[in-house]
Amino acid sequence: MSQRLIPKIDGSGYVAAVEILLSSPLIRDLIQKGEVDQLNETMERSSEDGMLTFDQSLFELHQKGLISSEDALRNATSANNLRLKIELEGKEAKSRKDLGSTFSDVQLES
Repeated sequence: MSQRLIPKIDGSGYVAAVEILLSSPLIRDLIQKGEVDQLNETMERSSEDGMLTFDQSLFELHQKGLISSEDALRNATSANNLRLKIELEGKEAKSRKDLGSTFSDVQLES
């Protein structure tokens, strides 16, 4: 387990973004083979087993409104991937989808 303290968006202190790597046969095998570059991807796929990457934790903290997107991206392992996730799956993306659905029955006249 590892953690980074991220400033809260309201300035009232800090919140922990955590990364959890559990020992599993696959994780042990990757480490033994020296394939540590695959650990992050394996952790992302193993969230149901209790593993969590920093980027997943930062995304959740951002979704809850606890940290800013700037602080989330500044502390991300992969800022590009996290930015894309926020844009496509984040709360702002959901509100854009909702807005789009309210105009689904509008037809343009020519």
